[in-house]
Amino acid sequence: MRIPSFFQLFLAYSLLLELACTSTGEVASEEQLAQTHCGSCHAFPKPDLLDRATWQESVLPQMALRMGIAPSNINDPKIQQAYYHLTETGLYPRPALISTEDWEKIVQFYDSLAPESLPVISDSLPITHQFLPHQPEKKLPPAVTCVYFHHEMQQMLVADHTQGQLLTIDSEWEALQLVPQTKLISYIQALPSNQPDQSSLLITYLGENIRPEDRPSGEVAEVILTKDTTLSYQKLDLPNLPRVTQALYIDLVGDTIPELLTCSFGYLSGRLSFWQKSESGSYEESVIRNEAGAQWAIPQDVNEDGKMDLFVLWGQGDERIALYENQGEGTFEEKMLLCFPPSYGSSYFELADFDDDGQLDILYTCGDNADYSTVLKPYHGVYIFRNQGDLQFEQTYFFPMNGAYRAIARDFDQDGDLDIAAVSFFADYTHRPEEGFVYLEHNGSFQFQASTLPIQELGRWITLDAGDLDQDGDLDLVLGNCSTAGGFDRTLDQQWKEGSPYVILENTHIPS
Repeated sequence: MRIPSFFQLFLAYSLLLELACTSTGEVASEEQLAQTHCGSCHAFPKPDLLDRATWQESVLPQMALRMGIAPSNINDPKIQQAYYHLTETGLYPRPALISTEDWEKIVQFYDSLAPESLPVISDSLPITHQFLPHQPEKKLPPAVTCVYFHHEMQQMLVADHTQGQLLTIDSEWEALQLVPQTKLISYIQALPSNQPDQSSLLITYLGENIRPEDRPSGEVAEVILTKDTTLSYQKLDLPNLPRVTQALYIDLVGDTIPELLTCSFGYLSGRLSFWQKSESGSYEESVIRNEAGAQWAIPQDVNEDGKMDLFVLWGQGDERIALYENQGEGTFEEKMLLCFPPSYGSSYFELADFDDDGQLDILYTCGDNADYSTVLKPYHGVYIFRNQGDLQFEQTYFFPMNGAYRAIARDFDQDGDLDIAAVSFFADYTHRPEEGFVYLEHNGSFQFQASTLPIQELGRWITLDAGDLDQDGDLDLVLGNCSTAGGFDRTLDQQWKEGSPYVILENTHIPS
């Protein structure tokens, strides 16, 4: 297992803090309270995950509200906003879930053991010669939220909310505006088509705002198009979708008629559901899990019983990857696979067989850094959890990458194993701006060589996808620039807004 030396120091530092926790009965009592109350609805957050100021000024006050305690900085506008939101939705606990005295002990536990600052990633990255960047024509400040390679069309689809268009990029790297959009696209699924010159898409619309919210402004639509025009557009009648991040057709009931699965992330409320269409054309919802944070689902018949199971990534507090085993007749049983503390900011995952043993491993990124703890975190990055069999996963690889937002596994150098391309949306743009894009070349046995490209000023990368754009036999990349979203580090803000909606990374691999 390869861990950078700075991270070994970080782990050693964490161990010293854990030993300090049990040095006195008083601290042990405070830790027990923290374990009981702060680990009851998500993975227990250790004090060393954040610096002391972030605990004091942001995270602990927010947690106090969720336990029914008025924090000392209740007059802070952000705290007041959270308080009103909780009370309006009926989620502010009455009576409080904990006494004021016990809450103060928890505050003291974090205050006494949290570090003044977190370790900083300082190593630089070499330049890769695997890809050559191409920047298209600059337009309005771009707000790309989705990039998707359509294999049948052999085109890359790029959703730019600023232009209000779904763009297509062809083999000549020319962009064409195809589908007008009024909301932010979060996901695209290609659907089967009976016409050779037509394609069908299922488009998921996040809503009107990129930030988490509970307003039911999410949408799903079916689109039929050719390579250069839209033939039809039909919005599905799905009520009450708060910030839907993904919708896809998949046969979950086993009647050969696909149901519509939706991940509604929401903010305080969300859910994982599937919808069945009635003869009248209306949709009936079945909720698999009623909880905020449903982010990303991957269908997979894990036990090969002919029923489709679901791997699901959850964020927004109780961060985890869970398996929902299909029990038949629309029922599912949840099995926890991996759990993460709330400060991880889980952002994406894929299933891929990295060691060619016939079992799917988990490629996972964490780095969503727009909530209550907007500081750089040394545990943000790209992880691989190796499948040990019997649905047991063990961390085998970690690459530190501030604000890691998405990573995809493909054989970019065509040597027979899976490499990784990753982007960061909350990189350390002041000290390590090149980590906005990282290429991890697999040298076998979970050993990866990290490199980058000097493209940090061309855009703030929120997403990416791979496909053979120029049809020369290897996989190229397209990175999406979302320049208009917020963030605590705006060092390159002007350059991003003057940049292009996307950048093409041409794969320069020459087959042997």
